[in-house]
Amino acid sequence: MDRDRLFVLAFADENGASVPVDRIEQQSQRDADLKAAQVTLTVSSRMLTPFFLGDSTAEHTLTALATKLEEFMKSQIQSEVPCNE
Repeated sequence: MDRDRLFVLAFADENGASVPVDRIEQQSQRDADLKAAQVTLTVSSRMLTPFFLGDSTAEHTLTALATKLEEFMKSQIQSEVPCNE
């Protein structure tokens, strides 16, 4: 089974995160090309655990955030791989 993934980063609380999730779901349901291709689209949101870096520089904070996001995406993809692969 072929899977494509799209990760969207939004700085929002849980209520705010539901807005793009709902919009993506609604638009995908109206998309004629997706229907014709019989594509199954799953949309979900996850809140990352907040972290505090104290008096870190902006560069250090961005590096830490990028690392955290990369780890999250890798773990998400690995959790979807069937055990027999």
